Amino acid sequence: MKLNRLSIAITGGIGSGKSEVCRWFRDQDIPVVSADSLGHELLKSKSVQDVLRTIFGDEIWVNNQIDRNILGNIVFENEEKTAKLNEIMHPRIINKLKKTLKNQSAEIAIYEIPLLFEAGLENLFDIIMTVWASEDVRIDRLKKRPGMTEAKMDKIMAQQCSKLAAIARSDYVIENNGSIAELETAITELYKKLKERL
Repeated sequence: MKLNRLSIAITGGIGSGKSEVCRWFRDQDIPVVSADSLGHELLKSKSVQDVLRTIFGDEIWVNNQIDRNILGNIVFENEEKTAKLNEIMHPRIINKLKKTLKNQSAEIAIYEIPLLFEAGLENLFDIIMTVWASEDVRIDRLKKRPGMTEAKMDKIMAQQCSKLAAIARSDYVIENNGSIAELETAITELYKKLKERL
């Protein structure tokens, strides 16, 4: 069936290369909406700031804004606080995401959502694309990130959907174990298939 527009969710484990894929689409002047960016925008909302300061304390309030690093350190080792933060942020992020989808005017738009399956959001989109890489490759990439520790890496990876489960629920899978050039070749071929659906 031909579609007038495509909403494409891009997901995948941390270190898989989602950002590189999204960067390629931006370079083609295709709009990319990041769930993380929507969350960062919400942290500028006074109502959200007030709720977070009440629950997590004024220590997260630095230079008239929420310090995401301090907040992250507070919730990192505490599952109860992590759950509370998610309870506050996730419904608001989902609402912003739904509004953005409803107002999509571009023929193709990309939505970068790391926890797509975990949040049960896959049914909102026309196409699900998973970017994946082997665990060794992902770990090697993550070790190069500033501030990344082994404990943080293990916790994030443990929270994410397994490769087999993600692949089973995806329309397309991009394996990203090689070079940027190889990744771009794979995306280019996939983009041709996407255009055929319009």
